[in-house]
Amino acid sequence: MPDGLYNISIRSYDAFDVASPVKAETPLETCALSVDQSHPTIRLDIANFTLVDQTSDTLKVGPGANLNFVVDDRNSVDIFTCLKQRRDETVAGDGCLESEFIKMGSSFNVPDQGAWDLYAFGKDRSGNRSPTILKPFLSSMRP
Repeated sequence: MPDGLYNISIRSYDAFDVASPVKAETPLETCALSVDQSHPTIRLDIANFTLVDQTSDTLKVGPGANLNFVVDDRNSVDIFTCLKQRRDETVAGDGCLESEFIKMGSSFNVPDQGAWDLYAFGKDRSGNRSPTILKPFLSSMRP
């Protein structure tokens, strides 16, 4: 079934009552059905931030800065995030368990100083989930 909005009507009649004519013109119940099989996509808007160096994907941000998510989906999407502090600036962490993700808004407030890995995914109201993204960042007061 293609994506879109559909109306479903339920009609009923007694097939064994041969004495009365079939009266199924009026639906007993009508409900709306939204079919959405598309997975949302999310990304971080990093246009206002710089990378630590040219060979790294790590952002350099100040404590308290906001990282904003950009969502591509025709329905509303909830953002789930997990933040892990790195033991070392150059070594990625072990990732996040499903139970460690928490529902957030469309922006993320950068914590205190340190090296961090931000994991995030989006889930639309149909239950479709985006791939998990990883954005390493270094939170520092240094320019």
